[in-house]
Amino acid sequence: MAEPSRPQLPGSIKKLNRLLGRQKLGEIPEHELKEQFVRGSGPGGQAINKTSSSVSLIHLPTGVRVQAQPTRSREANRKAARRILAEKLDLMIAVGSWSREGQAKPDSVVAGDGSPLSSAKSEAETSVPSRKESRRAEEVAMAEQWSRQEILWEKERRRKANRAKKSKRKKRDGEADEDDA
Repeated sequence: MAEPSRPQLPGSIKKLNRLLGRQKLGEIPEHELKEQFVRGSGPGGQAINKTSSSVSLIHLPTGVRVQAQPTRSREANRKAARRILAEKLDLMIAVGSWSREGQAKPDSVVAGDGSPLSSAKSEAETSVPSRKESRRAEEVAMAEQWSRQEILWEKERRRKANRAKKSKRKKRDGEADEDDA
């Protein structure tokens, strides 16, 4: 069975930034997490080494483990660990190595028996969307199909390609100036 193809990412860094703005990191239910506070390490000396401010999170369904200690605050480290774990799970879902079974999409309305509800739309809702609204809808759909990490990788790849073009152009223009002289 062939894997469904994803749409190609946009060509400009500006459009990639818009896609990143449309990214929604899913909330991880607390019952899927095992949280531990462990002793910190690294710069900071005795103050950091004797406090248990480093956060270790384990996502029980996948077994993915994340440890975070960007600050000395336990609460800030908890938020950072959850954000990192959400990004890892997002990447795993986008690549297809893991999926959340039985999780309804937030926009779908489901009846008590599990069947989708159909609602009658007014004329205003069924009218043709403006260009801005259709572009926004396309961006949201694309943002759901690509993980945040993949978009960041593509953005970095485009930056490097733009730098290489610029230096090549500079070199070519510099050689042309020397020939003229």
